[in-house]
Amino acid sequence: MKTKLICGLVALELVCSNTASVFAADSVKNTENDNKTVSSTNFTNEDGYTTEHTTNPKDFPSGITEKDRKAHEYFQQREAELKLINSDSRSLARALGGSKYLKYDKRYSPEKQKHGNWCGPAAALNAIDTRSYHSTGKNTSLTQDILANEVHFKVADFIDQTSFDSKWPAILNKYAPGNNYQLKREPSYSASQWEDVLMQSIVSTIDKGFPVIVDTKQAANTAFLTPAYRNRYNSNGNKPIYHYITVIGYMSHNNGQYFINFMDSAGFNHGVYTVSLRQLAKASYPYGIVY
Repeated sequence: MKTKLICGLVALELVCSNTASVFAADSVKNTENDNKTVSSTNFTNEDGYTTEHTTNPKDFPSGITEKDRKAHEYFQQREAELKLINSDSRSLARALGGSKYLKYDKRYSPEKQKHGNWCGPAAALNAIDTRSYHSTGKNTSLTQDILANEVHFKVADFIDQTSFDSKWPAILNKYAPGNNYQLKREPSYSASQWEDVLMQSIVSTIDKGFPVIVDTKQAANTAFLTPAYRNRYNSNGNKPIYHYITVIGYMSHNNGQYFINFMDSAGFNHGVYTVSLRQLAKASYPYGIVY
């Protein structure tokens, strides 16, 4: 028994060390406890962040789809398997099965969006390139310009926005096939229900090797994903910020709390960050995801 316990502790130390190094390598930032107002900075004037993304309710699946059901079943089974290990080794179980992080080419990804209203093409490209690099070891030859001029997006000029509708799963399924991407947006859910759905959707999709697109609204009555967004909000007349991000990983702590790793294309917040699931749920409710 003592030998098993020692081996388990050694394995846990190695796994936790490796997991921590993966997340630290990209200078990810946890903003869970950052509720302070950040002083204003001189931002470059970028249009597009304060316009809500239009939606077409007819494009969203009604009720619980087969994909939703499978995501729920997968997550429940995964959690049950982790709990099967006795309490002495639960931390080891979390370390072994509680985190997943998609590989990406750090030389080129994430890309910064070329224009203030091109978070759609940039988020799509970051997702497609991450999927490609994770599965093949190399990025695609796609560019933001190609995706912005795609018939699916229709944002060739700088006035149009990337609407949140059936164009999203169409373009992701075209360039990152194998996941059967679908839209998920359910205003009828409570905030806690949406957090559960978001967690199940992200975990099941990331575990298959595919990123998730999240449509966010960041404001004082929702959540800010990083201090840079609060700063921009404060310095821009307290206008809500509407923005697409690309989720590429997750980490669960021993207490069951989840943290989400995401790519951001915004010029004022370009990089890879970590945020709590609860914060992301607040920022994306009831706007939705593509998973």
